[in-house]
Amino acid sequence: VVYNREEEGPRILEWWARMVKAGIASNPGRFPAGNAAAQRAFSAGQTAMIFESTATLRSLLTQSGGRFEVGTGYFPKPPHAAQGGSIVGGASVWILRNRPAAEQQAAWEFVKFITAPPQQAAWYVGTGYFPIRKDAYRERVAQATLARNPQFLTAISELRSSPVNRATEGGLLGVFPEARQKVEEAIEAAILGRKSPKQALDDAAKDVDQAIAVYNRTMGVA
Repeated sequence: VVYNREEEGPRILEWWARMVKAGIASNPGRFPAGNAAAQRAFSAGQTAMIFESTATLRSLLTQSGGRFEVGTGYFPKPPHAAQGGSIVGGASVWILRNRPAAEQQAAWEFVKFITAPPQQAAWYVGTGYFPIRKDAYRERVAQATLARNPQFLTAISELRSSPVNRATEGGLLGVFPEARQKVEEAIEAAILGRKSPKQALDDAAKDVDQAIAVYNRTMGVA
């Protein structure tokens, strides 16, 4: 695992920590309590900018109550980075193996229902999550929402314009939750001044490498 390639990782954390120390940015804490606190501060007009999932767009528009205009923008790329882009994330729908046939059939009926254009359009405009099929955008409710709230188009346009590269291909990692937690710990340590950004990321990389080694041995691939 490399979190320090081309020093972009430490640069970002140094910038982040400087903003918090200077009072330009706040540190509301980790998910989920931190996210909720940040959303409340933004909706109350106490902070001017927030990094959030597209899934919170409808909620932020509702919470702001029209007291101010909610703008959206592309996720920034470090100026020294040669390439950037956006990746997808979020939820998945699964049909489990080794379950009774009746349950699997019921799950399949649900999958067909939830992935149909009307439901995808309703999910999209009710949250901000991406619909998984293009024809959902042709639904009347989606068209009306895009006309009224063009903010719902920002993230979709960003994803469509993103190049295919190492930054956007996503990660195949058996210990993804643990790796994410280690990165969160590194960010927290750097922002609170407990470690330098470089040391925090080096320690995270070492811990994740160890977790990958254990995972590979457990799965019989090393």
